[in-house]
Amino acid sequence: MANATVPSVPVKRRHWLRLIIWILLALILLLVVVYFVATSSLFFKGVILPRAGKAMNANITVSDADISPFSHVVLRNLKVQTTGAEPLLTAAEARARYNLRDIMGGKINVQELRIDSPVVQIVHNPDATSNLDPLVKAKPTAAPAQEHKPEQPPSPPQKPSKPSKPAQLDIAKVMLNNATVRILKNYTNGAHDLIELSNLNLSLNDLKNGQTGTLSVAAGIKMDNNPPGGTNGTLQAKLNGNFTFGLSADLKPGNIQGETRLVVESATGATSDLAALGANLNCQVTPSEVKALGLNFQNGGSELG
Repeated sequence: MANATVPSVPVKRRHWLRLIIWILLALILLLVVVYFVATSSLFFKGVILPRAGKAMNANITVSDADISPFSHVVLRNLKVQTTGAEPLLTAAEARARYNLRDIMGGKINVQELRIDSPVVQIVHNPDATSNLDPLVKAKPTAAPAQEHKPEQPPSPPQKPSKPSKPAQLDIAKVMLNNATVRILKNYTNGAHDLIELSNLNLSLNDLKNGQTGTLSVAAGIKMDNNPPGGTNGTLQAKLNGNFTFGLSADLKPGNIQGETRLVVESATGATSDLAALGANLNCQVTPSEVKALGLNFQNGGSELG
C-alpha cells in the first residue's frame, strides 16, 4: 500500500502574509508620523494659520501652539492683524480643553474656554473705513448666469418631521481675564473719540442641560469724546454684575436672578451732568412670572427714581 503524503503550504502564501503584515506596520507608522506632524507647532504656524488668515483676509500669528486634537488647544501670543499699524486682536494665551469624542457623538463637552489679557482694538478712519472691513466685507463675486429651466409640477407636501432631540451641552467654564476692548474714531484734524472697556473680567460657569449656572462680569469704562466743532467730554465708570440662571433639559431659559451696578466716578465737559451717577439693575424672572425687574438711579447717594 502506498504511503499518503501531507500537502505542504505553498511558499508564496507565506510571502504574501508577510508582505501584508509589513504593509500594515508601515501604514500604522505613517499614521503616527502624520499625527505628530499635523499637531506640531511648526505645522500649525506654517500651514494652518496662513490658510486661516487668507480666508479671513488677515495675518494670524502665534509664538507657540500646544495641540492635542482629542483634548486641548493652547495658543500663546495670538495676534490678528488686518489693516493699519495696530493689530485688531492680541492675546497672551487662548486655551480650550474639551472631549472631542463626546463632541463627535453630539454632546458639546468643554471643560474650559479661557482667554488671558486679550486686547481688541477697532479703529474707524476719517474715510469711513475700519480695520474690521477685511473680516466683515466679503469680496464681491459675479452672479452666475441663470439658465432657463422648464417648469416642473409642484412637489407633494412633505410629512411633518419628528422633533429633533435638543443639543446636549456640558460647558464647565468660560473665562475672559483682564480683557481690553477699545473703539477709536479718528477725525481729519487729528482728534479722535475713544470708548474703552478695561480690566474686563467675565466668568460663565456650568452651562448645562437642566442645570443652574452663574455669570459674573466686571469692567472699567472710559469715554473721551473730541468731536470737531463740538464740546469735549470725558467719563470714567465701573461696572459689576452677578447673575444665576437656569436651563431646562431642552435648553429653554429658566430662572434668572441677579444684579448689575454701574457707578460713574468722574465726568467732565459735555458729560459733566453724569458725574456721581449710579445705576442698579435688579431682576428675578421665571419662565412664567416676572417677580422683580427694576432699574434704579442714584446721584451722589441720593435716589433719583
